[in-house]
Amino acid sequence: MLGTGRASFVPPEKTLNMTRSVMLMTTYECQLRCAYCRIRRGPRRMDEATARRSADLLMSSRAENLLLNFFGGEPLLAWDLVRRTALYARSRRGKKSLRVNLTTNGLLLDEEKLAFLKGFDSYVHLSLDGPREANAARLRGAGAGAQAAMEAALRRLEASGLQYHVNAVVDPSRAASFDSDLLALENLGARRIQFGYRVGVLWSPRALRELLASLDRYEARGRAELINRASDSEPVMLSREVIVDTDGALYWDGGIFLEEALPRVRKALRLGSLDDILEADAVDSEPRKPYERLLAAYPAGTKGGHIVLNNIKVGLALQRYWLERRRPTRPGDFHPVYGAEDPAVRRGVVEAGLPDQARFLNERMPWLDRAFLFIRGGCDLDCLFCRNKPQEGFQSIDEVDAFLAENSNLRRKRIALVGNEPTAHPRLPDIVRLCRRRGFTDVEVMTSGVRLAELARPLAEAGVKSYALAIHGSNPKVHDVVTRRPGSLDAALRGLEAARTAGARVFVHANACRANLSDLPALEALARVRGWPFSIHPLRPKDPEGMNVPYREAAPGYAELRRALTGRVKSLTGFPVCVAREIQGRASCPGEDVADSMKLYLLHQAFVKPEGCRGCPDHRRCVGTFEEHLRSRPAERKELRYS
Repeated sequence: MLGTGRASFVPPEKTLNMTRSVMLMTTYECQLRCAYCRIRRGPRRMDEATARRSADLLMSSRAENLLLNFFGGEPLLAWDLVRRTALYARSRRGKKSLRVNLTTNGLLLDEEKLAFLKGFDSYVHLSLDGPREANAARLRGAGAGAQAAMEAALRRLEASGLQYHVNAVVDPSRAASFDSDLLALENLGARRIQFGYRVGVLWSPRALRELLASLDRYEARGRAELINRASDSEPVMLSREVIVDTDGALYWDGGIFLEEALPRVRKALRLGSLDDILEADAVDSEPRKPYERLLAAYPAGTKGGHIVLNNIKVGLALQRYWLERRRPTRPGDFHPVYGAEDPAVRRGVVEAGLPDQARFLNERMPWLDRAFLFIRGGCDLDCLFCRNKPQEGFQSIDEVDAFLAENSNLRRKRIALVGNEPTAHPRLPDIVRLCRRRGFTDVEVMTSGVRLAELARPLAEAGVKSYALAIHGSNPKVHDVVTRRPGSLDAALRGLEAARTAGARVFVHANACRANLSDLPALEALARVRGWPFSIHPLRPKDPEGMNVPYREAAPGYAELRRALTGRVKSLTGFPVCVAREIQGRASCPGEDVADSMKLYLLHQAFVKPEGCRGCPDHRRCVGTFEEHLRSRPAERKELRYS
């Protein structure tokens, strides 16, 4: 599939290092005969020349992060092709990052293949629907030992240290017991699960209700991470992912995955071929949406049209399910997920040790090659959007060293010290030296800058290479109003220059709020004159107790942003693509102008996308907006609708 995205997760905007993926339909052969699989099986295989041309198409993308996905059929039946194509792509990637993804039933996944995959940044999608009774429909003709072999593949994957998740498909007939199937997968050792529902068949209202009830029960009892909670892939019938077929033809993926159920979709969803699509990024300009093409092939009122609309309805119901489970139940309530942060990032990074951090970041944000140490303590400022916290509760040096010691096996080289105000820690230079002793050669520090004038030299000597520094206005009348601390801008500017004089790189960022909105063009101009890497970020909703001014009063609406900034800034990052494009055209803030600390800050936020965004060609690479923003400004839901 050729598309933009962060695996199954809401991806960062392209200004934060867009990811491009291409999937190869390696073969139509498979050992299994899954009842729900609507791919037309047969002896067709992709030849090496077509596979290399597909890899070249991927390499043509301007994206910095590339995903090469192998699919089938069963791609391990074409293992030599997979192996040679992966090696070829690696030889052609240049300075770009490359991840190899493999979807497999696991029957041929042996130690030799695992060892090869470990030589890459790789990710495995293991297809396993649950216990024998759940898997029975797909094991026809595979032999008595197939279930045991698939379970053994799961154990080998877990032991290998490779990144993976289990793919499980639910049929309408098993919707009522699907929670039991998910729990059984947990008992087999699955820690991360993504489920799909059978498409190309009708789901009755009762089956859909049973599926949602099963998910409710699993949410109450289950321990594994359900990837669907953070996915924006629904409805799958409207996917804009593109697959390269064995003959070099390109399709939106439904053209192949639905072929047996809806034969006319292959022609309807064909995009072209490797002969006429020469650049990977060109598919983004395709004007006709999958919805239009599907209903042209199967109009409403026909049997096929009934299936198409029914499956879209199932996808929308699941999309709403995850949204409603995290949305406040009463107007005015603050919800910790949509109000402030993504809980998966909190568990996987903020509260995690270095090994779990590395696993989470490699799986979800492979382009963010940095560890994070969260320095406890308070803050020197009392910003409009973030209430002051007392300076207390700092970690001891022994506690920090115990955390860093886990890097001995990971051998990571880059780390960021983040928190309310890391420079307030009385032994920060010693912490930086500990980072160096534990193998980190590149240390970044997040700061407001007010203490930096005195600390820049000792921190440089200890080993700090860069800073993420917040400046919210071009003059004290703006910045100091936002921070609610007189003199804070002068202190931050002295600290910034001291850090640069000491040899560190300083990344400057501002949060867009009503108090500084009209000054942001002047601040960006100041950054350009002084040579600061600069970016403008949205204001994140927080618990009302943590804000001095309520979010709806502090944050500007998108109409306000357009009036104040259109044609006057080029540094917006983390805003809806449609809004940013109206304001700054095709200009975008380069990823290298954003500190890694702030990239994590952006991805830690709980973005959502209104249903009206479905079908937008930028849907996959747009972060979206905040639920609190839409609740406080319901009219802007329409402004984000794609048309």
